[in-house]
Order: sequence, then C-alpha cells, then structure tokens
Amino acid sequence: MSLITKKRPPLSLVIVIFGASGSGKSTLMALLMQSGEQYSLHFKGTNRPPRRFDGIEIRCVDRIESSEYDYIYQSYGFHYGIQRSQIDSAIAENLHHFIICNNLEVIQALKRDYPNRVRVIFLDFDAPHETLHAIQVARKIDDDEIKLRLVKTEALYKIFLHERELFDDVLYNRYGDKPEVLHLKLEQILEHFDMPITARPSSALKRLDRLAKEIHTRLSAFRDAPLEHL
Repeated sequence: MSLITKKRPPLSLVIVIFGASGSGKSTLMALLMQSGEQYSLHFKGTNRPPRRFDGIEIRCVDRIESSEYDYIYQSYGFHYGIQRSQIDSAIAENLHHFIICNNLEVIQALKRDYPNRVRVIFLDFDAPHETLHAIQVARKIDDDEIKLRLVKTEALYKIFLHERELFDDVLYNRYGDKPEVLHLKLEQILEHFDMPITARPSSALKRLDRLAKEIHTRLSAFRDAPLEHL
C-alpha cells in the first residue's frame, strides 16, 4: 500500500521518468502501480526479445510501426513505441500517467503535444560504478551491451547538464535504501506537481542544482573507471 494516501489529482499529468539502466525505474513503477488507482503506467512496445528482468511496462512485439505507435525511437539497436491512445485514456480518467523514456526527441514531442501536462523527473542512482556494472551482469546482459549501457549512463548525465530546463525535478535513489523509500520520495514530489504553479518549487530547484554539481564528479569517475568496466 502507498505510504501516502492521495485523492485523484486536480490535473492529470504525463510524468516521464528519465534515468539510466539499473537505476530503479521499473522497480519504482511496479510499486507505484500497487499504491492506488490514481496512477496509470504506459506500456511501451519494443521489437527486441523479452528478457528475464524486463519491467512491467515492456511489451515485446514483432514490429514497431507508425500505424500502431505515435512516438517511435531507437535504443541499443531496437525500436520502442509509445501510443497517444494510452496517454489520452489516462487524461480522460483523470489519472497521472507514467512513461519511462530517455529519448530527448520523444520527450520534447510530448511536451509539445501535451502542453502544461508533461513533467520530467531525472531518476538519479548514486551506486558505485562497479555496482552498476554488476547489476547489468546479473541481468544476463552481454558484455558489449553492458559497455553501451554504461557509456549511455554518462551520456544521460550530459543531457541533464545541457538540457536542464527540460527537467522538473530530481528523484534521488540512494544506494542501500529500500525501494519503499524511493516510492515515498516520488509521492512527495507529486504533491508539488499537483499544485497550480507556473514555476518549479524551490525544493525542486535545489535538487536540480545539487545534481548538476554531483554530475561533474560522476563524469570524472566514469573516465577513471577500469577498462574492464567500460
């Protein structure tokens, strides 16, 4: 059950969760879907084979075609698709709708197509570099893709620095914390999103500033990591 009891939001939002592989996105979404009826999750289509640790949001299909999906992007050689029908249904039912997506062009398109409704949260996981590598190994992901994922983690940090105005808040996943703690932090962020404001609250701006400072240290760690982990 949710740690915070909430009513239906006054304005249903499209909330994009942006974060690296292994940062806890799918785990968080699974908890959120168990917490109440005021949320909905976007089920993304992909033409890649299913994996043992796929999140609940993944739907593996034969093809990703524009006749079925309105926003299509590519990641690690496979295509992913997002449907406007799912978003529109959530809005009609007055539900916050969560989409896991790291594609900058898709996020910008969502902001264009759903003005004043889209909020983007950067999910930051502060685990040591070796732990991030171990998470990918445990998922039975091959070495070449692990290298790509770790390189992409660095790229996501750089996107945050260069496209900071795209993000509305930061959700910190601290290494060693229980998933329920992350869930509580997200619920607290959502409380601010429900407010009829035209600018990000000071608490969000502080978290955004903090992450920008921490990223410089993270990028140095990536550059200094042993070659076998890159």
